[in-house]
Amino acid sequence: MVYNDISDETKLKIAKELNQPMVAFVSKGEDNESVYNIRYFTTGQEIPLCGHATVGTTYALYANQTTAGRIKQFNFTTKSGRKLTANVSDDSLVTLSMPSILSTRVHLNDRWTQTLIKTLGKDVDESVVHEVCKSSDFAIIVFKDSAKNRLLELKPDFDAMNKLERNGIKNGIVVTQRADYRSTGFHFYSRVFLPWVGLNEDLVCGHAHTQLTPYWTQRLAITGQTLVGKQCSRRPGIVRCRINGDSVDISGNAVYTLAHKKARMRHECDL
Repeated sequence: MVYNDISDETKLKIAKELNQPMVAFVSKGEDNESVYNIRYFTTGQEIPLCGHATVGTTYALYANQTTAGRIKQFNFTTKSGRKLTANVSDDSLVTLSMPSILSTRVHLNDRWTQTLIKTLGKDVDESVVHEVCKSSDFAIIVFKDSAKNRLLELKPDFDAMNKLERNGIKNGIVVTQRADYRSTGFHFYSRVFLPWVGLNEDLVCGHAHTQLTPYWTQRLAITGQTLVGKQCSRRPGIVRCRINGDSVDISGNAVYTLAHKKARMRHECDL
């Protein structure tokens, strides 16, 4: 929780000082005690939405309450006016409902698509790519099932990514691949690259899963079930996601590790 009058410049300075992939700032909304305004900052700039940070924020707000009469549902409004709802279960599992994002397939032989694939590194070409899809939020590059370990071994050229024509995409590039659910317990793997917003690789990205979930639900022909995705960053995370009408319900656990309270003091002196 932060004071309403902290400037955006100060928020960015705090994010740089904390040096985490994402920092969320929340302030009380005007409607009721369970409504909050939320904003997200990387070390480089503000971004419009971060599911992972919202899950952590929800649990922090939940854990900060007195035990008696705890609120378990929290509503957030982003800077752009997007509405988010999060619920905390009795076993502290946080489920965040976010608008789903549908993808449009793009041609593999398109010049932009070829350039996009090349940003993944010199060892990657279209021979390992099943298809490429995009929305206004993310480009999704889907690797073939036969391209084993290629997703884990990726060494993207972030300079090339930053120079890439964004083609109407705001956030970044997602690489994904089908997993063998029977042997791994996962339906798909992913990695998320966001150099355009000051974060080369996001450790776990809930926002990207709002586009991955409808894609894999359709591709795997799984309706009405929870999909389990593993984001294979250096600090991997497991995301449980399920289509719920026009939204995606994303579930995960959070841990409350540190609290800091800053007292505002007024100093006076005689000159």
